[in-house]
Amino acid sequence: MLCWNNRELLPRCLDHLLATSWAGELELVVVDNGSTDGSVDDWDRRYPSVRLVQNGENRGFAGGVNAGLHDLDGVWAVALVNSDAFVDPGWLEPLVAALDGDPRVGAASPKILFAEPGADGRAVINNVGVELGRTWELHDRGFGEVDDGQYDRPEDIWGWCGAAVLLRREYLDEVGHFDERLFMYAEDADLSWRGARKGWRYRYVPTSVVHHVHRASSGGERTPLLDHLNRRNRLVVVSRHAGWRGAATAWARALGGIVASAGREGIGPVLRGRRPDLRPLRRRGRAAWDAARLLAGGSPRLPQP
Repeated sequence: MLCWNNRELLPRCLDHLLATSWAGELELVVVDNGSTDGSVDDWDRRYPSVRLVQNGENRGFAGGVNAGLHDLDGVWAVALVNSDAFVDPGWLEPLVAALDGDPRVGAASPKILFAEPGADGRAVINNVGVELGRTWELHDRGFGEVDDGQYDRPEDIWGWCGAAVLLRREYLDEVGHFDERLFMYAEDADLSWRGARKGWRYRYVPTSVVHHVHRASSGGERTPLLDHLNRRNRLVVVSRHAGWRGAATAWARALGGIVASAGREGIGPVLRGRRPDLRPLRRRGRAAWDAARLLAGGSPRLPQP
């Protein structure tokens, strides 16, 4: 589990994980990305059975999780669960069964529901796997849909979501760990795609249920930094793996967004006699520029929030 300034939600996550119905061996590990809100204070007294790894700085989702994956000797599978999520007691056994059922299944993905129900009190889906759209866009499958049982059939999926997943050790050994230069967002899609290209498959398991407070670990709101990471990383991942046609589509969409922003935030206000706000245009341009630098092997610094 990865934690960064999540003092309010971390205890619920750990309490549910400690209550997991599982007869096998299970070690809980929390990686803290330099929290400053007291999330891991007095740890040995509060959670003596949970191993704590402290990074000392915020290394993002990719770097933080990689720190927890550093030593896997004797481990056959690793479950990732966000600290802003909490599991049902029986969440683990169906995921293990999915991996046991086929040696080429590299990841078993649960049904991830929003922690809070919809206005009518019914459960709402956050993620039931990741899918690749016809125009090379990455989507959370089922996002925002009321859970009426339409995803209650186990099935293969294109990719898995890092908020909650069980990963086979051999899969990680062959494919590698997360790309830390991505920092946060789409790093799970990158690892999914890398594995698929090597013949690994991923299985959605609806009888495993996890509840997620969406975006709680990143502040809960869309910010310029989060928009930057989403735009940059999705462009990088598609360009890496989708071939020239997918890359061309992704870059055409990105450049089209820049042109549209120039007209909307730049030229349009000037024609109406107003002062233009060029910050959205600059952010789109910066995301595309940094994506190009990442693809060329660089490690561009993140913009300040």
